Amino acid sequence: MNRKLSKPFLATAILLSAPLFAGNAMAAPPTSIVGTWTIYVNQTIKTFVVSNQGAQGTCKVLVATLSGWPTSGWYCPADGRLHFIKKNNNGVPIKTFDGIVAGRVVGSPDRMTGTYASDYGPTQAFGYYS
Repeated sequence: MNRKLSKPFLATAILLSAPLFAGNAMAAPPTSIVGTWTIYVNQTIKTFVVSNQGAQGTCKVLVATLSGWPTSGWYCPADGRLHFIKKNNNGVPIKTFDGIVAGRVVGSPDRMTGTYASDYGPTQAFGYYS
């Protein structure tokens, strides 16, 4: 008995089964990121608290703090893009964060990751993640 599968048969099987496995990979990001996030910023644990997320527009305005420091920015629920700026006590921007919130996977915590640049040091980008 010949147990070899033909290449066209294998190709068809892979194409037809792809949607079964793509569901989680294509999951939509959460509609809201309001809440407390523990993020790792350049190997340091920080608390990112989003206290308010606007209701208007494609990208929502954020009011937040990063380890107690005033922070503002925006979040786009449609694609998960995130941007926020940490300010000093005088309201002057000192760090700029850009990133993405991963698509929601049932049973797993939400995740965010990205890079930030600091006005205090070299102009290179550093990483952060939750």
